[in-house]
Amino acid sequence: MVLEGKFDEALVVARQQVENGAQIIDINMDEGLLDGVAAMIKFVNLIASEPDIAKVGRGHGMNAPRCWPLTPPQSPLSAIV
Repeated sequence: MVLEGKFDEALVVARQQVENGAQIIDINMDEGLLDGVAAMIKFVNLIASEPDIAKVGRGHGMNAPRCWPLTPPQSPLSAIV
């Protein structure tokens, strides 16, 4: 989906996972033909803007948000550190 630029469809999948009780959304952007850093930043920011999805992990007394907007790293190493 993401490789084809269908981020809206990927959001539907993420929303369904949360509605079905997911406590964590595992996002994988490891694809040779994809700019993984840019795709991850875009998708996580989209998730952060969707309250029904961004609430993931808030159960069991956890009131702090678990999804924050991302910005591109300054260098490839800064993403690792």
